[in-house]
Amino acid sequence: MDLFAWYFLLLGCVVLINAQITQDVTGVSNTTTSPDTMDADNVEKSRLGRRRKSGMRRGIRMLQNDTTSNSSLTPTPDPDDTTSNPTLLPTSINPVTPTTINTTTSTIPVINVTVCENATVADVVFLADSSGSISLANLQQIRFFLLTVVSGLDIGPNNVRVGLAQFTGAPFQEFLLNEHQDRDSLLAALNNYPVRRGGTMIGRALDFIRTQFFTESAGSRANQGVPQIAVVLTDGASFDDVVEPARRLRQQGVDLFSIGVGLTQVTELEAIANQPSDQFVFSIENFGVLQTLSEVLLRSVCKVIIDHGQVYAHIKARVNFTLGTNVTEVLQQFVLSLTSTFCVGCQVDFNATVTPVQTATP
Repeated sequence: MDLFAWYFLLLGCVVLINAQITQDVTGVSNTTTSPDTMDADNVEKSRLGRRRKSGMRRGIRMLQNDTTSNSSLTPTPDPDDTTSNPTLLPTSINPVTPTTINTTTSTIPVINVTVCENATVADVVFLADSSGSISLANLQQIRFFLLTVVSGLDIGPNNVRVGLAQFTGAPFQEFLLNEHQDRDSLLAALNNYPVRRGGTMIGRALDFIRTQFFTESAGSRANQGVPQIAVVLTDGASFDDVVEPARRLRQQGVDLFSIGVGLTQVTELEAIANQPSDQFVFSIENFGVLQTLSEVLLRSVCKVIIDHGQVYAHIKARVNFTLGTNVTEVLQQFVLSLTSTFCVGCQVDFNATVTPVQTATP
């Protein structure tokens, strides 16, 4: 063979070898990466694998859900997940047996407020927030605050009576005005009342104490002219209206104080309480400073008790000593009716004589 023959023979062999290699490579590619030749299980596994990697990058745990795969790949239900474990019921907002927090009454600080020495007769109802937003430690702060304030009052059946209600999404009657009428019994009740959990419905709670606490059957002495006072403590805005329930309570003759903890707005506190706000509304940053409010609140409450007593005595004296004896029976009935409307518990003396006021001559 000459040189040209060898050249063409070698060139032909190279072409044949290259064609075979191309065919083999193409065949392998088609059997390993082409979606057309993959079965459905492999496609699904590939898709789930890509999702799992993507989820891990986003911090999400992805579990494979393949009924044909090994049982070790089956997701393990989370015992606290009620959606993956239908037999587990959600925790109730209000436990069947409410939790009780105890504190030692011997650790209660003694507050000596001079003005309270003369504030000896009143009916005071505390309405305390016990919603789920308040931690157990902060509920303990509320308990200690109530114990401190009450310790500064002159407790007794004929002196100051105290009642307690709590509220969440619903109000709870802890004890009425006529239940604990001595100091030891009252402090024991405050030391052991249960903790409730739930939402925040202040308006509903205000109506509740108006109809369930400030009544004669519950121990209220409003018909005797005794000052009626309510103190509302909350850490959040109410889910319901407070304006009308508070108005109804004030119209019944109840002086309302409001205390807000950690609230950015005091508008609702002002809507609840009497005026002026600087006397009846208190706002603090957190529960850690709640105890510092004890003396301030106690002084304000005692001032209202004394002021109410002075006004009541003045009205009663004016009714007793300005009518005289020349009053007909019809007019007497009219005066009695009018007096009972504006001066609950006032006694009218139609036999009193009037002493003329002497005016100094310049």
